[in-house]
Amino acid sequence: MRLIKVLILLAFLPYYGFSSHIFGGYLSMVQVDKSLGKFRIGGSIYLDMNITDPNELINLQRISLNVKIFRKRDGALMNSILLPFNSFSDLIYDNPVCAINRNLSSRELRYSKEIVLNMTDYTDANGYYMAWTRCCRSPDLSNIQNPVNAGLTLYLEFPVLQENGKNVDYSSPEFHAPNGDYICINKDFSFNLSAKGVNSGDNYKYKIVTPYGSTNTQVNSSDVVRAGPYPMIRWNGGYSESAAISGNPSLTIDEATGILKVKASTIGLFAFTVQCEQFRNGVRIGLVRHDFQLPVFDCSNNRPSPAEISYNNNVVTEVNFCPGETVVLTTGTTGGNWNFQWKKNGENIAGATQPTFQISGEGSYSVTKSFKTSCEGDTTSLPVEAKSGLDLKLKASKAKICDGETAILTAIAGSGVMYEWYKDNVSLGRNDPELTINKEGLYELRGRTTGSACNGNQQVRIDLIPSPIISGLAPGYSFCQGDSVSLSVDNNGNESFEWSYNNTLISNKDLNNIWAAKSGKYSVKVTDKSSKCITISPESVVSEYPGLAIEFDSIPPICGLDANTIQLKAKPAGGVFYLANAQISDFVPKNSGIGRFKIEYALPQGNCLTKKVRIVEVKKGLKLSISSKSIMANRGDVIPIVATADESNVQFKWIPDKWLDNAQIANPKITPLGDIQYKVIATSSDGCEAEENVSVFIGERLLIPNAFSPNNDQINDTWEITGLQAYPEAEMWIYDRWGNLVLYHKGSNLNWDGKRNGEVLTGSYVYQLKPYPKQDYIINGRVQIFN
Repeated sequence: MRLIKVLILLAFLPYYGFSSHIFGGYLSMVQVDKSLGKFRIGGSIYLDMNITDPNELINLQRISLNVKIFRKRDGALMNSILLPFNSFSDLIYDNPVCAINRNLSSRELRYSKEIVLNMTDYTDANGYYMAWTRCCRSPDLSNIQNPVNAGLTLYLEFPVLQENGKNVDYSSPEFHAPNGDYICINKDFSFNLSAKGVNSGDNYKYKIVTPYGSTNTQVNSSDVVRAGPYPMIRWNGGYSESAAISGNPSLTIDEATGILKVKASTIGLFAFTVQCEQFRNGVRIGLVRHDFQLPVFDCSNNRPSPAEISYNNNVVTEVNFCPGETVVLTTGTTGGNWNFQWKKNGENIAGATQPTFQISGEGSYSVTKSFKTSCEGDTTSLPVEAKSGLDLKLKASKAKICDGETAILTAIAGSGVMYEWYKDNVSLGRNDPELTINKEGLYELRGRTTGSACNGNQQVRIDLIPSPIISGLAPGYSFCQGDSVSLSVDNNGNESFEWSYNNTLISNKDLNNIWAAKSGKYSVKVTDKSSKCITISPESVVSEYPGLAIEFDSIPPICGLDANTIQLKAKPAGGVFYLANAQISDFVPKNSGIGRFKIEYALPQGNCLTKKVRIVEVKKGLKLSISSKSIMANRGDVIPIVATADESNVQFKWIPDKWLDNAQIANPKITPLGDIQYKVIATSSDGCEAEENVSVFIGERLLIPNAFSPNNDQINDTWEITGLQAYPEAEMWIYDRWGNLVLYHKGSNLNWDGKRNGEVLTGSYVYQLKPYPKQDYIINGRVQIFN
């Protein structure tokens, strides 16, 4: 039979002929030391010993497997590891005669090496994988196309090994060694290919997947593995992942237990892969692919009756025994025409082939019975559960206790045990499985099973440690209002302290003294840093002298450093005002600057000072400007007004809102029908205000020509402004391009001939017209003189 066995870790096998004698295996990765990043990398391969050349077997035990680690994201090579040969074991068959007659002989070769990985190199969130490859598979395989050139690749995935600067706990699952076995056609068959986990809390799921082939063939038989992805083998017609062995049912695996089941319908040799996926907190973190093969034979229907297991001449399904007691199970026969193979927990026990068997510890024992001289069917007995009658253990929550502390002693022995507790060899009259103690001494637990004569005892010594002594803390203290008082205890240098106020822990006070600023009850818990023993002090009562009732008016926020000086007032008189420990009588904003300031009024009262504090806030203030404070307009004109503040997020309000398009913005438009005066109030986000006034006057409309030609042709010889007669006190200034005054005129009878000092001017000139001398409104423009 060609039995399959799992490969523990991938390794390099140099080419010594084609490798059809290797029919399976798996890789493993066990964390040895998390802090150092040390792992034991292993690989197991399975040989068909009937077709393994003796010289090649020797070579396989001399060479190393070449396993390579790659990064999943991009296939980058991370490490190359040579695994030396470690050990081997032969697979044990239930029916030795049939194994010999059918040329079934299988061996597991194990390779391993401890290595240190640089954990900082393994932080890619996509994870990593290791692989080993080998050419070729058995030509006798029934479910794979061209098996001689198919090859196999052993494969293991693992996650990041370091997260947030901390090394991660990770070990891959390791498969149990399978028994030597074969499948009988049209007979129910089960086979255990489960794995054991190393990391507690991880979950494992099993499924059958298509085996990997390899890039190696008989022509290209190099064993050097390259980065994936790896080719899949091609199934023969009628075979697939869901039917790697055809039958009713076809080959399946229990997702949770890893137990294979099949009722095969076709004779042959069949390869398949079991994938064990590892989950942590619901997320898949790794997987191991286990390659193997099983044969299907046409077996004889002649089967012996199942063996019945006896103990002390009685057929049993359960055996209870005391520690150290010899328990021998027997099949009730001396052997005769039968072969026997004993199992523990479903796994064949090497050398256990006699009709009797001495058990080794607790477990589930069974025996397979087969014919001694002919290859026919075999049967397996009902299991016998072997349980230890009394394995008494005593667990103490503490080996040493402090004054006033307790320790819990717990008996651990399972059900059906009677207990009795002793202290210093004197019975305590207690038979509970748990005992709470508060005294030192030698404690003993004596136990006896109710169903057998098993007795046992366990002892533990409990020592008493003195608790810390607290000194220096008075029963009571007093302090002035607004002040505090020091509470202190002695410190021997090896103690920690936790202070409480009114039974509530005061955080961050690991000091032997504190300052109490509130009336109430204070206590301190002192812990010896070596023994961890604790003493809690009696409560110390702290009282505050009542202070005088002080009236100290609050101070509203101040806007701007130019604000008026504030005279400070408080009652009763006789106290002193302080600002930053400096005595003051008034608060001057420009001296303090921008910010929040604490002003304290201190009033003497005997040996105490009664204090009251006010907070005054000086804000930056708000500056406001207006585009024009005096505007002259024609009746019905639309005139913009622009108010500008020196900061953003400012609210505006115009009073009154008459003739305004929007009285809540900085730049409203006015359509005046008469003279009017507006006030704009700006309010900043911190509440400071500023205001300005704007006067609007309604006048006659002025028509101001922008050119004239004083050339005596009786056409536009002078510059005249239509409508100026309505402004008898109007003033006009005209300047040349260099800013020199050309003409000043006051009155409403402007009739300029374009001359200066008798000389006719030419060119462009700037004018300023002020219709109302007492208002700020000015009209600016240019006039061109032509000859």
